[in-house]
Amino acid sequence: MDIKVDFKAKENDEIFYKPLTANRRYKFIYIICPDCGSKRWIRPCDIKSKRCSKCSSLYNLSKISKGNGKFKLNGYYVVKLIPDHPYFAMAFKNGYILEHRLIMAQQMGRLLTKNEIVHHRDRNKINNIPDNLKLVTRYNHRETENNDIVELMNKVKNLEAENKRLRIIINGNYSSSRGCLSI
Repeated sequence: MDIKVDFKAKENDEIFYKPLTANRRYKFIYIICPDCGSKRWIRPCDIKSKRCSKCSSLYNLSKISKGNGKFKLNGYYVVKLIPDHPYFAMAFKNGYILEHRLIMAQQMGRLLTKNEIVHHRDRNKINNIPDNLKLVTRYNHRETENNDIVELMNKVKNLEAENKRLRIIINGNYSSSRGCLSI
């Protein structure tokens, strides 16, 4: 919902908004993200943090620590880099980086651009073995995924045909010997 007001809002200012179709008023508070400075109106009941959703998720990363120095974010392993690390420029603001991007950058010997995507060939987000990773552009990533889908569909067809052949063999053997088991 986009709310427009006639005055210059300052942090923690409050307004009341009454929709034309409702008989109640809604209170909103003007919030400024302390990390990125983005501004927004939000209902007090929806305030979990003053951070915007993007900065909040990055902030939560910095509070998590695991014994091996990496953990999962949306299914991907994330690792923390020190500021003088050669690939620190690729990290989020809080120093964390997706492990598969770090591995590919180290393998290539250069920083990756934002337009480059590291594709997991086996579609397993935590399998960061260099042979499983492929560097593609954003444009080519969709094509790569479509090719993977076609390949997987062909594998499914082959497995279904093999299952059908095995059922015929099994049914033939059981019906000729005992006649009591069918699959």
